[in-house]
Amino acid sequence: MKTLYERRAGNVVLAIQWTGENLREVQDFMWPESPLTQGNKRLGIRCGFDLQFVSVGDWIILGERDAISVMSGAVFTATYQPRAEPVDA
Repeated sequence: MKTLYERRAGNVVLAIQWTGENLREVQDFMWPESPLTQGNKRLGIRCGFDLQFVSVGDWIILGERDAISVMSGAVFTATYQPRAEPVDA
């Protein structure tokens, strides 16, 4: 299930956590930009012109203007909190 997350300062993003087991869900989340699998449960994803690697526990964030970014689990939970309404899309 996709969930909206709100930055403690106010802006809202859509995010998904990479568990190492949810490749299909991550692919659906990032459509049409598909992640590149990299052994050892790591992903390579395009963030603008850069290729960033996602490790288990990291979050993939879809922010303003559909910008994709990656954040570690610890930083994400310190920065964002779930919003009340889930996203079913």
